[in-house]
Amino acid sequence: MIKKIFCILFVISFMILNASASENFVTDVTYDLSEGPFLNTAVTNPESKNVRQIVMGEKGVDSLENFPISTTGCYRNVTSPNGEYLATKFEMYKSGNILYEIHAAGMLPFRVAFSPDSSMFVIPKEKNVVDNNCTGRKLIGFEVRSSETGKRINEFFFDLYTEGIYPQEMYKNNLVQLYWSADGSAIIADYVHKEYAVEYDPAAELSYIKCDIDYSALSHNETMSNETVYSGPSSVEIEDINSNINSSQTSEPSAQEASSAPGFSVILAGLSIIIVARKHFQK
Repeated sequence: MIKKIFCILFVISFMILNASASENFVTDVTYDLSEGPFLNTAVTNPESKNVRQIVMGEKGVDSLENFPISTTGCYRNVTSPNGEYLATKFEMYKSGNILYEIHAAGMLPFRVAFSPDSSMFVIPKEKNVVDNNCTGRKLIGFEVRSSETGKRINEFFFDLYTEGIYPQEMYKNNLVQLYWSADGSAIIADYVHKEYAVEYDPAAELSYIKCDIDYSALSHNETMSNETVYSGPSSVEIEDINSNINSSQTSEPSAQEASSAPGFSVILAGLSIIIVARKHFQK
């Protein structure tokens, strides 16, 4: 009995600590941002705002409903706002000299989006996880890196998988492009969600996701961490506590709420329960 209590409390504490191990640089996430607000948002890579038209033209697609899930082959170089850095298909250059190779999940037409001060860039990222059905999946997100060294500063993942493989959820998700707002306050992702009907006729839906960020903290590397921050609940949960968690939550917690979870107090409470239980059984 004591071992079971300890196991459950440990898993809950680990889930909370995993979300609060470092200050989350993403303070809010807006899914399904409409096209109007996106087009009215100044970004550091304005030339990539017509990426959908570029992809459709090069892929020979005449309707957004037939937008391709893969945009490989539609590559364009990206120049940083200060003009020093140039990101090509596979390399990063500074003043005409190669700095390092660019390795990332997915192949965006415009490979990266630079920060307003050109010191950082954002690039797509995928992470292998195991869902509640013990099935291996891939989460879609992005990684912020240093323009000078190419090293990771932080990462963030949306509550989106690359693919749904069950019969009742046949779909594929993919990032089309990433943007960094000119004032540094947000990172925006353009993504495609493609549903497959029973007869496997696909229909694509395009949308934008806006991530409000703490640019000051990020630019000073205050959020440097090896921990992964998620926009949704943990992808690995124990079955006997998963039902309780789902029944007590009517909506997903925001990234900001997850990052402020009191993990330390949960551990203390867990230890107190174990001590009381142990004394009870000793009697």
